[in-house]
Amino acid sequence: MLPLLRLTASELQHLLTTTSLTSQDITLQYLSQIAAHNHACACLNAIISVPSQTQLLARAQLLDDERCQSASRPVGRGPLHGIPVAVKDQSCTPSLGMDTTCGSFLLKGQQAIEDAVAIQKLQDAGAIILAKDNLTELGHKKGVKLTSGWSAVGGQTQSPYVRGGVRSDAMPLGHSTPAGSSSGSAVAVAAGFCPVAPGTES
Repeated sequence: MLPLLRLTASELQHLLTTTSLTSQDITLQYLSQIAAHNHACACLNAIISVPSQTQLLARAQLLDDERCQSASRPVGRGPLHGIPVAVKDQSCTPSLGMDTTCGSFLLKGQQAIEDAVAIQKLQDAGAIILAKDNLTELGHKKGVKLTSGWSAVGGQTQSPYVRGGVRSDAMPLGHSTPAGSSSGSAVAVAAGFCPVAPGTES
């Protein structure tokens, strides 16, 4: 097992290019970490949705094959080649078959027409879109004094470093909260669900 809590994307890329480790291997390990701690055990609620395992492994296999065949090995498509990435659930991802809810039940079941430009660029760079992260509902635009990291769809994101979760008397950006509208992205990396999770400024 890889030390998922500590490995960076650069370190993973080094392992992918210098050892027998594959993108399929690391994808399965990250999926296992999500299954163990997102809703179960630690109940971190950092992830709202995950594509099918079949779809993820097919993408990983494609990138593993490209890496083996690349004349420019070990570079491949670049530093994100074969690296799992989790994206905030406000980036449209219809090609992956996942809703983009922004954490709101109002948007659940809705599909965009095309992927967000950021998603297209991540895919072109060889990233594996592993999951969509929880966030403060509607990017913290639903109202004032919202608890950071809470959404109707994803529930309350919890910091992996705070025992007992968010306190009932917590201020919106208080110590026990995961802080910020991109809290699911931050917690996903901190909990070893993925090595990279871009946030956004709403």
